[in-house]
Amino acid sequence: MAESLSGAMSVREVLERTRRQLHDLGVLSVRALVSQPHEVNGHVFFTLLDDEHGMYRLQAVLWRSRRASVARALEAAGLAGFGDGALVVVRGRLSVLERQGAVVFDVTSADVEAILGARALRRANAVRTLEAEGLLTRNRALPLPLVPLDVALVTSAAGVVQDDVRSELARSGFAFRTRLFHAAVTGADARRSLRAALARAIRAHPDVVILARGGGAADELAAFDDLELARLIATSPVCVWTAIGHAVDQPLVCFVAHRSFDVPHAAAHTLVELVTSFTTDLRTTVDGTERACRARLVATERASRDLRRSLATASRRRLDALSRERADLALISARAAARTNEQRAALQRAERVVRAAHALAAFSRATLPSELSLARSAVRQRAGASDAVAALGHALTRLVERDLRRRRTGVDDRSLVRSATAQLDHAASSLALVRSELRRAGHEALQRAWRSAHDLRRPLASIVEPLDAGFAILTDREGTWLRTALAVRRAGAVDAHLIDGDVALVATTRERTRGGAGDT
Repeated sequence: MAESLSGAMSVREVLERTRRQLHDLGVLSVRALVSQPHEVNGHVFFTLLDDEHGMYRLQAVLWRSRRASVARALEAAGLAGFGDGALVVVRGRLSVLERQGAVVFDVTSADVEAILGARALRRANAVRTLEAEGLLTRNRALPLPLVPLDVALVTSAAGVVQDDVRSELARSGFAFRTRLFHAAVTGADARRSLRAALARAIRAHPDVVILARGGGAADELAAFDDLELARLIATSPVCVWTAIGHAVDQPLVCFVAHRSFDVPHAAAHTLVELVTSFTTDLRTTVDGTERACRARLVATERASRDLRRSLATASRRRLDALSRERADLALISARAAARTNEQRAALQRAERVVRAAHALAAFSRATLPSELSLARSAVRQRAGASDAVAALGHALTRLVERDLRRRRTGVDDRSLVRSATAQLDHAASSLALVRSELRRAGHEALQRAWRSAHDLRRPLASIVEPLDAGFAILTDREGTWLRTALAVRRAGAVDAHLIDGDVALVATTRERTRGGAGDT
């Protein structure tokens, strides 16, 4: 039992042996994220988290005696102390805190170049990830409103950033509306606070969001290298501007923002310039439009005057033409009325001529028997004279025969000769009388016929002339003249007397082709 107890090691011996063995490992260089830094009596205690797998952690301590030298080295490189979430590369040895019984990493120095390189490498990997996801230029492709007056400002309410932005926008004189969305811009809660504030600002639907922070060390901007914050900016439907006050380094959010500025004041000044440019362009456009409208108005007035003048001239010409046409129509109407009157007079004359023709025909029918009687008497007288002449010829022949026989017989009958001679003279005088009477009777008959034909020629000519011109004379079956369509419809059957003959017609009623009553 004593031998077994003599071989056991005490806790102190175990811790001392562990410290010596860890010390034998030599100086180590560790890359990790700083978590939960806190100070105790000038010493800084913090946890080193694996930057790839956060589940691995190692307690670390920076003793007060080395803190000043490490701080000077970091400050010379533009880095702050070991802030929460900062990516660091530190050198030191593993050791044991005997009273706490814990293994710690005793930080002896900080590898500044390694820190910068590690941060740059980590940022480069994040940029490649965003590019592979198609998010690197997504927000940059959004159109910015022409007049971005509604501004959402994501920053700390306790800093001077919001005052700088508000004062710059207010001095412009434009009606900017600036809404503040508070977020912690440094510390352990900065990442979560920035994401939440940015999400609230995007849901407010402003014209533009400005994510701003004032100046500070590079490791104080670790929250702006957050990959989830960069994704939120890239997928935002609103243009997001970043204004991180650090001229040496550029955090990850600047790679995905719509625009990036070195200081918040520059972002506000750019907004003022955009609105000023818009108002200037608008004023120029309005002035140009006004000038164009005035020129157009002048041209329109000139064209209107010319048009009124042209319309007045054309109206006068048209009125003159209408007046002339009216006068021509009046003349044509007068001529048509005169022609109608002439045709009516011609029809009346034709009616009178036809009545005269009927009277002449009746007269001719009345006088024809007497004329025929005279002609027959003249024929009979001519025939009697012919018979007398023939008898006289026979008598002469007999006398001649008788004279021949007498000569043959030697009989001298003077009394017979005297008787024959007397008869022959009587016959000659009778024949001359008949011839004279026939000549006189024929001459008188010819004169009466010529006078009748001469009297009939003039009325018949007045009838023939209209008929020759294309007119027709309509009469009913009894020979009564028909002057109107109503008379023709009442008659039913009519006779049309044309230049070359007569035609029997039947009256019918048809509709007018252009309205009105029916035609016959």
